[in-house]
Amino acid sequence: MRGGWLRAFLVVLGVAALFAIPRVTGNEYVLALGVSFATFSVLSGGLNLVYGYTGLLSFAQVGFFGIGGYTAALLVTEQDWSLWAGAAAGGVLAALVGLVIGYSSLRLSRHAFAIVSLSFALLCLIVALEWVSLTRGAMGIPGLPVPTLSLPGGLRWRLGRPATSTICCWASRWSPMP
Repeated sequence: MRGGWLRAFLVVLGVAALFAIPRVTGNEYVLALGVSFATFSVLSGGLNLVYGYTGLLSFAQVGFFGIGGYTAALLVTEQDWSLWAGAAAGGVLAALVGLVIGYSSLRLSRHAFAIVSLSFALLCLIVALEWVSLTRGAMGIPGLPVPTLSLPGGLRWRLGRPATSTICCWASRWSPMP
């Protein structure tokens, strides 16, 4: 029991350290590295859920990540939505597309499922790069606001994704999934 409390304390300490990084350093490289860490930790957590628990190799979470990201960015820049509402709408659309793709492909064998998910991810990449009038292709979508969330003590939330990812991965260890 004592080891569990120690582990929980270390996770909370790590999350607090992640929240303190923007306050301690103004180095843009460190902040960009933290954002990259957050992005890859979310993607690796999705891969762990799919491959680790079900044994199905899926490449599609990259496509869902892009669908959610582009949806949020386009709603914020083109339709003047708030950043948080755009992010929520992007997540909902990505989940709906995931349900459609998942429902239609879960009956396949393992190898066929991997090929379908890889094809979906490549289709999303091609659409993102070639549909320039919507996604602006390789140039990306400019003018996105920096997400901020006021926290006690004047801390600002910039690296909340790695903290959230760490908490979710830690909590998933006690998931009832086999």
